[in-house]
Amino acid sequence: MDCIDASILDCLASDARESAASVAAQTGLPESTVRRRIGALARSGSLRTQVLFDPRRAGLAVDANLWIQVEPSRLDHVGRTMAVHPAVHGCVATTGQSNLQVAIWIRDLDELYRLVTRELGVLGVTAVDTVLVGRAVKRPETPWLPPVRSPR
Repeated sequence: MDCIDASILDCLASDARESAASVAAQTGLPESTVRRRIGALARSGSLRTQVLFDPRRAGLAVDANLWIQVEPSRLDHVGRTMAVHPAVHGCVATTGQSNLQVAIWIRDLDELYRLVTRELGVLGVTAVDTVLVGRAVKRPETPWLPPVRSPR
């Protein structure tokens, strides 16, 4: 990577959706050079983009974690079934009282109730502990907030 690549990356840092024409205008480089360099940076892994999605803007108001107990012989089946569920954005096998943790975004509490009673119920789940997330402090879409210090 050289100073040309660095100047292109600087332009893309605030908004990776910038067009090659816009980056060319900002850097004074030919648009063809910008396109070629962006392609090379992406192929080498030096430039990676990601999309941050705010589920609330899609009407998914309830953020919850489900700590699920499943018979060990059914863990893989239930985990894989939940992993492809449209409401699920995270699914991991764990240890302890619960052996499956599922993170979901869902429209409302009625939909959450249906998911737990109808969809999980038929999978042979033995218990579900539902934890509603009040406020996320650190996630890709939320800026990190330092811990609150109590006054002395």
